[in-house]
Amino acid sequence: MIRVIGFTRLASLHAHPLVLVPLENVVLRNCIKFGSSVSIPHSSIAPAFNLSTKNEIGISRMFSRSFCQQSQHRTQDTVENTRFVSEVEELISQGQLSQALEHFKDNYSLRNACDFMALIKHSGEEKFMKLGLRLYDLIVTSESLYISPNVHILGNLMFLCNKVNPEQTLKLFSDIKRYNLKMDRHIFSQITYAVRKTENKHLAKQLVDILKKGVDFKPSTTNCSAILVNLKSLEDGVWLMDFMFDNGIEIDRNSFIYLLKACSEKGPAALTHAEKVYSRFSNSPFNSNSQTLNLALQMFAKCGEPNKSIEIYDYMIANNITT
Repeated sequence: MIRVIGFTRLASLHAHPLVLVPLENVVLRNCIKFGSSVSIPHSSIAPAFNLSTKNEIGISRMFSRSFCQQSQHRTQDTVENTRFVSEVEELISQGQLSQALEHFKDNYSLRNACDFMALIKHSGEEKFMKLGLRLYDLIVTSESLYISPNVHILGNLMFLCNKVNPEQTLKLFSDIKRYNLKMDRHIFSQITYAVRKTENKHLAKQLVDILKKGVDFKPSTTNCSAILVNLKSLEDGVWLMDFMFDNGIEIDRNSFIYLLKACSEKGPAALTHAEKVYSRFSNSPFNSNSQTLNLALQMFAKCGEPNKSIEIYDYMIANNITT
């Protein structure tokens, strides 16, 4: 990328000598504006230049022609993409789903694939889910298309599958690693939705491991709760509770209910976790809820702390909370 400010700095991708070309000698008025960023194709960069006036003029013409050609190609691609979207939308509205897929084969590109999947993601019908899966299968298996799925295609397909069959979304989870895709907020939300619907505890654990490694987005309360209530491990549940607290993510009532019950089931061995969970709970908006207070009372009784149970009981009586 080049920032056009007075002088244009050019360097080959193969470590050729750096070239400085005075901006006034580069005629690009029809293609770029002062202060804009532009891409210089590798084929347009010569190994080295003699910065004479004659060569500067030659460089000027070469880059001017290259940029104008790129601009024309982008405009043509946009027109073709707009036409493709319109034609596919018409075929889908007429129920000609197979013809729409065939039309994509004749106009394959990553951009068209993204727009095609976006067109059908809101349908919520099984036939459209099958169409989406056929489109996706075509992208990942065809040796002639030379395109790979990206997060937009996969995320929209997961959104579509969640409307019809969340189990299918779980099957797509492994493709994130297979195609070296970066986990983003949209895909994470679709996977956690599928986990909540299917109660898949194995995948819930995998999502906790992903959070432990670090992500560059902030999960929502809904995302984290869907994972937490499906965890087998109390330790992972407490870790996720702390993760939510440390990142300013509200811990919802369902998460506290799960954690209070999980500590009760573990008995005295979970006392340390029970005290941490209760500390978070007592400072939450749900600290006067009769159901969760009763669960906290039972938790401490089963974890071998009857005095703490009595303390909670007295609090409930004093505040007229039904026990």
